[in-house]
Amino acid sequence: MPDAARYPADSELRGLVDRLVAASAEFRELWARQDVEVRRSTRKRILHPVVGPLDLDCEALHDPHRDQWVILYTAAPGTPSHAALRLLKVVGSQDLAGSQDLAGGRDLAGGRDLAGRHGLTDRTDLAARG
Repeated sequence: MPDAARYPADSELRGLVDRLVAASAEFRELWARQDVEVRRSTRKRILHPVVGPLDLDCEALHDPHRDQWVILYTAAPGTPSHAALRLLKVVGSQDLAGSQDLAGGRDLAGGRDLAGRHGLTDRTDLAARG
């Protein structure tokens, strides 16, 4: 369901949709179709400053009553990423490099910090919000 339908009292959102409908025939056509798909799972490559690259499965769980999301990251058993996650379970946020700031890790594409406490950074956008 589009956000404008979920939040009918949001005048700013409604105004944005109205302006886009008026300005763009393509948007008008797409908006009229209401063809909405929520992406609930994807794969992500994350660069951790201590254990290096992690190839993870990402699942997004949504509670529509509270409009909250839980994002789960897992790795396939037997993979290097799974071993790296098991290592992180033990070392947590310990500083293994002396003065290294684990929250300062950068991803492969220079993106944003996903879990600053552990320095995980995301290479792709977070799961689509419904």
